[in-house]
Amino acid sequence: RIVATLRTLVFSIMVTLKSLMWAMILLLLIIYVVAVVIVQSVTSYRSGDDLAVANPDFVTSLEGYFWTLDRSMWTLLQSISGGVNWREPAQVLHEFSPWTEWVF
Repeated sequence: RIVATLRTLVFSIMVTLKSLMWAMILLLLIIYVVAVVIVQSVTSYRSGDDLAVANPDFVTSLEGYFWTLDRSMWTLLQSISGGVNWREPAQVLHEFSPWTEWVF
């Protein structure tokens, strides 16, 4: 009787792992797309003359959160999971561009 209950429990866990895998893939895809949009905007900003006259603290914050694709994806994951308060990167993006803050 205990074995049947344990088998049912293990089977239920195995069935839910498939849904968990697809949810994680979807989450990763969404994070990737949003990070690409943000990095593209930051790269356009970097190539312009605005970076030379920008506040050095702002540039440091922008480099720390959104300078490369992997940093952007890491910042987005931390914002979702509570690793970093989402307001900090959002303020950097607001100073950079309200449009990218909205995407964030």
